[in-house]
Amino acid sequence: SIRGYRRFQGLGSDDWIFNFMKNCMGGSVFRCQLEVINKLIQLGSDLAFVLYQNNQPVGFMISHVNEKRNKQENKNVIYIEEIAILKKFRNKGYGCKAIEFVLNKYNSMDIARLHVFRHNEVAYRLYKKLGFNEIKSIGYWIKSLK
Repeated sequence: SIRGYRRFQGLGSDDWIFNFMKNCMGGSVFRCQLEVINKLIQLGSDLAFVLYQNNQPVGFMISHVNEKRNKQENKNVIYIEEIAILKKFRNKGYGCKAIEFVLNKYNSMDIARLHVFRHNEVAYRLYKKLGFNEIKSIGYWIKSLK
């Protein structure tokens, strides 16, 4: 596995991943269900991973290649579904590193998409810094990768 990133598949129990994700969200809206995590583990996707610093988990990210959207737009789309860093590790560049890791790994994509709630100012600043642009006032952002 890539240094600092470990796939859900190799981490053990879906309960541990679920609780870790919940802790990372720190009281924010957490919509992920245990069944989804179990499915991600079974798929062995390299787009569902936990970030580590010195063997300590600091955050997670879930993204996927959005086949349905690809058919609609006739573009290769990578969708960043969820990303969160434990509170004590925030503002240290981990979120930025995780997003850049996925965008670099999947550099054949045409577009990266994500959704962010309007009240999440920290995320707004991060995505703007990374070159994403807001496309709808309800929180949809996009970044052209070509």
